[in-house]
Amino acid sequence: METQRKNPLNKLSKYKILSNIIRSKQEFFNAFLIMLWAVIVSIYKVNLWYIPIIATISAITPFLLDLINKIFSKHKANIGTKKFVNTISGLKASFIRSILDFAVIPDKAYLGIKAEIKTLYRMYKSKKHLLEWITSEEAEKKFKNDLFNYYQNMFLNLLLGAIFILFIEYL
Repeated sequence: METQRKNPLNKLSKYKILSNIIRSKQEFFNAFLIMLWAVIVSIYKVNLWYIPIIATISAITPFLLDLINKIFSKHKANIGTKKFVNTISGLKASFIRSILDFAVIPDKAYLGIKAEIKTLYRMYKSKKHLLEWITSEEAEKKFKNDLFNYYQNMFLNLLLGAIFILFIEYL
């Protein structure tokens, strides 16, 4: 009989792992919360205005933290660096990133769930391709950079957007 080994991870490491797992589920739960709100409102005809607000606040939290940091930061002087390419930085970049993150919630949720199901299937059922991964450079080479492929990859966003517009129109 084997003796049980002590887990070498300390409490902080365990917390970091748990935090990363929870953070990876954010898009799924935002999408789920919005869909659940739509179903409840359409079936029971109740006014639950705060549910989409919770999902929105969850999606724009990084921008809100950047805004709070900008307001209360003691370093008022902005140290600029010379750049040879036009870039967006600061609060404007954070705001744009928050809007884009909110816009692609369905796609991120789909990709996360797909990856998790594929991982669980490989771990417990097939036991093959457990270490199969590609670098981002290889993925970019494989991806065709045209409008049709963007629509194809973001089909779930387009479909859910159309359904949401119809839902709001007939509410």
